[in-house]
Amino acid sequence: MATLSRACLLRQSVNCRRELVPGLLERRNISRRAVTHFGGHHSNPCTLRSTFLIHRSLLICKSVSTREAPEETEDESALGGGQGPPDDNDGEGDGEGSGGAMGRLTSAFIFAFWAAFIGYCALLSPNQTPTLDVYFLEKFLNLKSNDGFQMNQVMTCLWYIMGLWPVIYSMLLIPTGRSSRNKIPVWPFASLSVFAGAFALLPYFALWEPSALKVSGQEMEGLPLRILDSKIFALVVGIAGVGLFGAAASAGVESWSEFLRFFNSSRFIHIMSLDCIALSFFAPFWIMNDMESRRWSNKDGWGQALAFIPFLGPIVYLILRPPLSPEEG
Repeated sequence: MATLSRACLLRQSVNCRRELVPGLLERRNISRRAVTHFGGHHSNPCTLRSTFLIHRSLLICKSVSTREAPEETEDESALGGGQGPPDDNDGEGDGEGSGGAMGRLTSAFIFAFWAAFIGYCALLSPNQTPTLDVYFLEKFLNLKSNDGFQMNQVMTCLWYIMGLWPVIYSMLLIPTGRSSRNKIPVWPFASLSVFAGAFALLPYFALWEPSALKVSGQEMEGLPLRILDSKIFALVVGIAGVGLFGAAASAGVESWSEFLRFFNSSRFIHIMSLDCIALSFFAPFWIMNDMESRRWSNKDGWGQALAFIPFLGPIVYLILRPPLSPEEG
C-alpha cells in the first residue's frame, strides 16, 4: 500500500511539473515584454510588478477556462461511471405496445359485434312474411309495375335514407379515414356498403389503423375527393336527407303503426332498420376523427354534440366542416 501511495504521489508531481514549466516560460516572456513596454530598465519596479501580477492573473484565468475536461476511459465507461442522460425514446415501445393492445381489443370487439349482428339477422330476426319481403324489394327497385299498392311512407323514406348512408360514410372516410399503415383501401368497403350497409363497413372499422393524413394538391383536384369534399355536394346530400327525415316524421300515426307491424314481422324491414341504427351508432367516431384530421378545434363542443344526433348530425357536420388543406408528403 505504501509503495502504491508513493507511485501516485510521484505521478502527480511529474504531471504538475509538465504543467508548470510552460507557464513559467510564458510568464518569463511576459515580464520581458512588460519591461520593454514600460521603458526597459529605467521603469518603476512597482509598476513592473503590478503589470506582471495582472498578466499572471489573466494567464491563470485563461488556463482555467480553456482547460479541457479529461476524456472518459473505456474502463470507467464499463464500470458505469459516465452514464449519459436517459434517451427520449425510452419507453416508446411500451406506449406502442399499450396502444397496440387497445387497438387489437377494439378490433376484436367490432369483429364480435359484426359476427353477432350477422348471426342475429340470419337466425333470430323475424321472418313471418318472406313472400312479402320479396315483393317489397321489387317495389323499391321499381321492378314491379304500378299495381295500385301504396307503399308505406316511413318504409319508403327509410329505403332512400339507407341509400344516403354510403355517401355520408364515403365523405367521412375518404381521405381522413384511410388506413394507410396497414395499406387497406377504403373504397371497396364503401362501394359494397351501397348494397350491404353496415355489414360491409364493419370489417373495415375493425381493420382500420390510424395514420397521419397526407393529401397532395393534385389529389385534392382529382376525383373522387373533389366531389366528396365539395360544399355544394354536401349541401345537396343535406337537403335530400332533411327532406326524407321530414317526410318520415310527418307520415302520420297510421303509417308509423304499419311500419312497426312490419318491423316485427318482416325480416327485410327489420334488418334494414337495424342497419340504419348501426350506421348511426358508429358515425360519431368518424366525425371526431374527421374533425381531428382537419384540425378543427371546436371549443364550444357543439360539433361533438352534433355528431350524436342520428342521421341529421352527420349531414349538418358535412355542410359546416372546413375544407381539407393539401399537404405534400
